[in-house]
Amino acid sequence: AEDYIYFLKDQIMELWRTAHIFWASGQQNQLTRIFSMVFSLFAFWRYFQVKKLISHHNPDLIWLHSIHRYIGPWWLLWLSNASGEIYMTHHDLGLIAPLPSQITNEHQIPKEFTLKSWLSSTTSWQSKILTVYKYFLAKIIWNTLKNVNLHIVPSSFMKPHYEMVSWKEVRVFT
Repeated sequence: AEDYIYFLKDQIMELWRTAHIFWASGQQNQLTRIFSMVFSLFAFWRYFQVKKLISHHNPDLIWLHSIHRYIGPWWLLWLSNASGEIYMTHHDLGLIAPLPSQITNEHQIPKEFTLKSWLSSTTSWQSKILTVYKYFLAKIIWNTLKNVNLHIVPSSFMKPHYEMVSWKEVRVFT
């Protein structure tokens, strides 16, 4: 995904003047990813970083990718002040399922965005604790994504699952 984003940045810079990438960089192992996700809820400073960045550049388009689970939801609040279009690309089932990397068939994806539905897809007490936390984090994130104009998913398989949660249009990237 990182190579794709840099390729996309080059393409955008050919069409427009500037493109800026803001994200948490580097590869992370599973423990680091879980730690980042758990503590991202407390990353309030991201709000001020994004506020400054958007205020400085005043972009026509803000294109988000699914790293918000790791850098926190608070920076998304500033999007309500953005004047341009806002697109969101979802690369996985992370905002609609508790343990997306463990899904092996479509029946494991929660049928509705409720805590009860999320908990029914987990078995161990450890995964249930993480699921409760992740559900409330995802709920906060979805509430901050109300200003997104378009949600983009990589496959038609994912589209109905994201339409279940999104208030806006969901398209398949082709």
